[in-house]
Amino acid sequence: MLTGILRAVAMTVVLGFAVRTTGADEKVAFPQRVPPMFGTAINGQPTADSDASEWVVTVTVPRARWKVVGEVIPKEKWPELSVSVEKATLTLKMGGPSQLSESQFLNLEGNEISRKEVTERLKKETPVLIAVDGRVPEPYYLELLRPETIVVVLSPREGTPRADLLPAAKP
Repeated sequence: MLTGILRAVAMTVVLGFAVRTTGADEKVAFPQRVPPMFGTAINGQPTADSDASEWVVTVTVPRARWKVVGEVIPKEKWPELSVSVEKATLTLKMGGPSQLSESQFLNLEGNEISRKEVTERLKKETPVLIAVDGRVPEPYYLELLRPETIVVVLSPREGTPRADLLPAAKP
């Protein structure tokens, strides 16, 4: 009996340290802007026409599309979601004349990561959070990430987000 109580206390202590919680006075606001995409990134290979100062990062994200199949009959039947997921791969050219001018790599604290550190961390596939609207993602999303995650803020073209990466209803 005593070992059961000790085990319960130990589990409570371990879970208390393992699970990240937000206190009542530290409530994170619900997001209001374009959601970021989750994916992975790895060092890419420069193209033959690359400038010497240019470096390449290959980013892979899921592109999900869904549609509702069936009818809603309250308390009896819920419709199904038909989902298709494709792999979307982007090649980000950084440095050199073709760089997206304001694109940047950040840590979870919002500090810019140097080219040297990004290159070192991306020797293997690494989790990334990709902001497609040109702004640092809202804290709501940052709370969900592992510490080694890199935040990629893509520079918008003509002030619009990368709509081709956002989830959308299948036509």
